[in-house]
Amino acid sequence: MGNSCFCANPDLREDTNKPTFIWKIHNFSALLQNQRGDITASASFRCCGYKWTLNVIPFHSEQYFSSIPYIVLGLSLVRSSFKKGYSMNVGYELSIYNHSNEVHSRHKASHKFHVMDTHANKTCLISLDELKNSAGLLVDDTCIFGVKILKIDVFYPEKRSIVVKREPTIIRKEKSVVIKREPTIVQKEKSVVIKKEPTIVYKLFLQKKQLTTRTYTWTINNFLDLESNPSVCSPTFGASGYKWNLRMHPHGDMYSTDSLSLFLILKSINMHEYGKMIEVTLSILDQKYGVHIRKSGRFVFVVMPGWGWSNFIPLKKFKDPSRGYLVGSNCKIEAKISIMGTCFDV
Repeated sequence: MGNSCFCANPDLREDTNKPTFIWKIHNFSALLQNQRGDITASASFRCCGYKWTLNVIPFHSEQYFSSIPYIVLGLSLVRSSFKKGYSMNVGYELSIYNHSNEVHSRHKASHKFHVMDTHANKTCLISLDELKNSAGLLVDDTCIFGVKILKIDVFYPEKRSIVVKREPTIIRKEKSVVIKREPTIVQKEKSVVIKKEPTIVYKLFLQKKQLTTRTYTWTINNFLDLESNPSVCSPTFGASGYKWNLRMHPHGDMYSTDSLSLFLILKSINMHEYGKMIEVTLSILDQKYGVHIRKSGRFVFVVMPGWGWSNFIPLKKFKDPSRGYLVGSNCKIEAKISIMGTCFDV
């Protein structure tokens, strides 16, 4: 794991068609060790008033592509930076830097984002074999990825009053019924001006040595008594030198769809510790058959120190008595946590 910060190469900043955001990953082979398709998310960067992350998946999921391993990139919108009821069409360009000819190999894509869909479709960028065998894409075990925001069209709701013309009053003996006219909601469109700003460059230094993983199991014996609560937190536990909680939303948070939500929460963090990358695996254990529900990812500490999934498991599946996720009023949740690197902005 590196512990120093270097200046970005001049070619990264002087490219006439330079990306909005560049992510330089050192010791890239560390992402290939477990051979899983886990998302590795960058620290957030700001563009046009919104926050974004660039996601790298070193092993594709077969449901998206063929059986050949691919490096996959994706763009995500940080949900807290966007208003509910709004949506936006975003055109962007994903890239990988070639040191041999000093250019970014680019792939254009687009996605319609809203608060219930903050992750763009994953883009297959390059096969893993091609990356390893290339003389210019993976140099000194370092790979450079980028994203350029090309276009943003925001759609937002606007109330429009209904104009009612006055008509002559007709007097009848019957009692009149008053019909209340509500304003209609129309979708307005606004194009966001993409300003020319300096490229944001982050560098991630990953550990090559074997990670030290801390496993914590939260046993809930009275889930049926707790499920009326909006959220439930585990006791505080220690892992990798920090204090944590697990937070569960028994009926899902505001962004879930008929699913239980589950998050890992960092209790406290010092400003100088920002930039640590953690690897997290959260599981709901199957107490009957061992068919556990697991979700994993790699994230960078940020101002809002929580990571997890709004739609962790469908409630119908979780409560199914033929399965082993909820046995009577008992369920078990497991967290595996390890520090795997440090991220710096340049």
